[in-house]
Amino acid sequence: MDPIRRKLWSQAIWVGPSPGQIDPLKKVEASERKIANGFSTHEKETAELTGMDWDSNVDVLEREWEREGKLPTIPNNSAPKGGEQTNANGERN
Repeated sequence: MDPIRRKLWSQAIWVGPSPGQIDPLKKVEASERKIANGFSTHEKETAELTGMDWDSNVDVLEREWEREGKLPTIPNNSAPKGGEQTNANGERN
């Protein structure tokens, strides 16, 4: 076998069907924490949880959100910190 092809082939990550979970919510929360702390990636966690491709999921979600006419809320750094108060309009007091 060609050494270049062998190297490319051996670097492939093969993910089989997703195993069932006893407590899916805990598994998802654990995945979120691993991603947030830099121990894993969205791509790896998506493959392990669902056996699907993260990029494909994002493409489908974008189409769905556009079709519904809404986008998900994305957290930002201007959100109030712990202990800060906001009024009914979301403005800081």
